[in-house]
Amino acid sequence: MATWPLSNYVLPDGYSEKPPKNSLRTEMDEGPVKTRRRSIAARRPITAQKQMTKSDVAILDTFYTDTLVDGTLPFDWINARTGSSVEMMFVEEPVYESLGATFWMVSMKLEILP
Repeated sequence: MATWPLSNYVLPDGYSEKPPKNSLRTEMDEGPVKTRRRSIAARRPITAQKQMTKSDVAILDTFYTDTLVDGTLPFDWINARTGSSVEMMFVEEPVYESLGATFWMVSMKLEILP
């Protein structure tokens, strides 16, 4: 499996993670609402930002396009919150925003796989 190609993962202030939406809630005609767990294996959504140099952007772009076949394959990554190794996938294409001549802010929507 591919491994995240850059040494620094994300900016602490550009990272958000939330528990998976893994429950179903059903309104009843009468009585209390019923809830149940959807699955024992749910994906955990991640939003991350990272300031990168032009060369880092080129590495990420090649990683996403070629190594991950346009983001269709999973990869190993270090979770910024826990520090543990997790299996991830891109949910959407990375977005590259210019911060001037030298740096780019890269925004990513990812998910931790079960």
